[in-house]
Amino acid sequence: MNCNVINQLYLQKGGGLIIWLLLVWQLPMQAQHQQNGWVKETAIGVNVGTSVFLGELGLEISEGIQPRLFRATAGVFLEQDIAPNIKLKLAVNYASLYGNDALWEGSELFSSGWYRYYRNLNFKTNILSFDTGIAWHPFKNGQGIKQFSPYIWTGLGLLHFKPQAQYKNPSTGRNEWVDLQALSTEGQGFAAYPDRKPYKLWQLYIPVGIGVNYRLNDAWAIGLEGTHHLTFTDYIDDVSTSYINPSLFYENFDLNKAELAASLAQASTLIDPEGEFSQVTDVGEQRGNDSKNDAFFIWRFTLTHYLNTDNLGSNDRGGNTKCFEF
Repeated sequence: MNCNVINQLYLQKGGGLIIWLLLVWQLPMQAQHQQNGWVKETAIGVNVGTSVFLGELGLEISEGIQPRLFRATAGVFLEQDIAPNIKLKLAVNYASLYGNDALWEGSELFSSGWYRYYRNLNFKTNILSFDTGIAWHPFKNGQGIKQFSPYIWTGLGLLHFKPQAQYKNPSTGRNEWVDLQALSTEGQGFAAYPDRKPYKLWQLYIPVGIGVNYRLNDAWAIGLEGTHHLTFTDYIDDVSTSYINPSLFYENFDLNKAELAASLAQASTLIDPEGEFSQVTDVGEQRGNDSKNDAFFIWRFTLTHYLNTDNLGSNDRGGNTKCFEF
């Protein structure tokens, strides 16, 4: 497969699905190599790394890198060869995502960073994800163990998220983390906004990744992988569209819930109590950007253990397979 084509597909939102289809298309051609004596390797592994949210409250490269947006991630995976250079990949991962407009304090007045700071929203969520996909190792051919093996992979995943925001309880004076979905901060589920439906906490996504494995010996390998996760929702951070009239909260919720929702839907008054720039958060003004869905990126270090190393003898690999190939 032409590497330039692969690179172009990565730049497109639907690239993951297209790559997946192309890799599946290769499988019949790869199957003919089975007669050459390659051994189907099965592997299990663990990974640890760092995740960053890419959305309204997350990392925006043009506004500068904010190290405090990065969070920890970990997971386990299973891999199975289904062709000499194609692996089936199954994984369960746990990640944390975080965003906070306050990190842009000090931005120049009316710059993009200042608008974020003035919006004054924040969120966190834990992500539980289930991946299934295929990985293409272009330099593997089933004849010997490759010490270095770069690869690309894609597939389909299912994730669970639950956005929360930090709220200072006026009764106790303590900061609390409050679930956001039920508060309809942008009018989701209100009759006044029939097009804004309550969002689901389980969502599909497309992972698109690139990585490299370094084979330590027959049984073990280490690696580095970067994966971009393209979701089908714009509400991982509970921010997507525009500000609504706070009176709608009081029409739809009891008093306590309405006060909480109004406070978390429009938090600029906490940094601008006099309302000097209140027009920025007027009803109908932009709160988020619903023209693109949320995403997140994860860098992972991987440790892989191969289960069927007894089958890696010279009769199975067609040569001196205890020596690595480059």
